Amino acid sequence: MNPPVGLPHVFPDTICLTVVPQEPRVTVLGPTAIVTCREHITSFTLDGSSTSAALATNVFEKRHGRWQLIHHHASPFRSEEARGEH
Repeated sequence: MNPPVGLPHVFPDTICLTVVPQEPRVTVLGPTAIVTCREHITSFTLDGSSTSAALATNVFEKRHGRWQLIHHHASPFRSEEARGEH
C-alpha cells in the first residue's frame, strides 16, 4: 500500500493556497537548474486561513526551450517570526 501524497494530504480541506518564495538561490548546471528557498505558505479553508513556512528544493529541466519543474521537496520550517524572534 502506498502512503498518501500530494496537496490534499498535506493541506486537507484547502480550497486555495498561496506560496511566496523568499531568498531564492539558483544554481544552473547545463539544462538543469536547482532552486532552493524559503516558502511562505497561506492556506485558505472554509473556516479561515493559516500560515506556515517551508524550506524547499525545486529541480527544473530545460525542455524544448522552456524550464519545467521535474521535482519538488519541502520540509516544514519554523521562522524566527513564528517563534516571536524578530
